[in-house]
Amino acid sequence: MKNILAIVMLFLSPLSVSAQTPSPEKLMGAALEDYGKVAGAWYLNKKCGFLATPLAVEFMQNVAVVNIAMAKEVKPPKILFMIQKAAKQTAEAHECTKSSEKIVIWGVMHSRNWSKQIKKIQAQQLPKSD
Repeated sequence: MKNILAIVMLFLSPLSVSAQTPSPEKLMGAALEDYGKVAGAWYLNKKCGFLATPLAVEFMQNVAVVNIAMAKEVKPPKILFMIQKAAKQTAEAHECTKSSEKIVIWGVMHSRNWSKQIKKIQAQQLPKSD
């Protein structure tokens, strides 16, 4: 299966360290879980403003790459909207504390790694020009 998320999740998921290759369903489940965490971190930063502008812009760009890749893979798209809504509600309920800032930093790092892997895989899938 040439599912970009499955390939990306092999790089990112703790499931990939097991002796067995995780099923596509487990990989998608892990991707959706991570998607919710990244979305929550993004909404939390939007609320609290922990990141300086250059890093906030990078975070936004990386989240956009992940959103686009997820939207191509997840059907129906309503699932992503539900995850985003839950992430936003969770972020709105959080206080802007040091532990919240750590969540945002995790989101920045995770979305950066995820975005890099997506871009790398997309570049490999481009048709070769002669």
